[in-house]
Amino acid sequence: MREKVLITGASGFLGYHIINAAVKEGYEVYAAVRKSSNVKHLQHLSVNYVELDYKDAEGLQKLFEEKEFDYVIHAAGTTKANSEA
Repeated sequence: MREKVLITGASGFLGYHIINAAVKEGYEVYAAVRKSSNVKHLQHLSVNYVELDYKDAEGLQKLFEEKEFDYVIHAAGTTKANSEA
């Protein structure tokens, strides 16, 4: 059985490169994305997509129990600042 890795920030620059490396290494990759995320650049890769609601602790716990990830790489970041300062 292949090891499973969950990668947040999957649609971003870093996330793409991490996913690409994980796929090449033979991991079963789960890409955490937002509904509004553009994932066209990931379509050629063998990736499972999951939408995460970071505010839903029960939902996150259920996902982690169901999928039994071996690794989590948290590469997500904010895309907008609350203020300019």
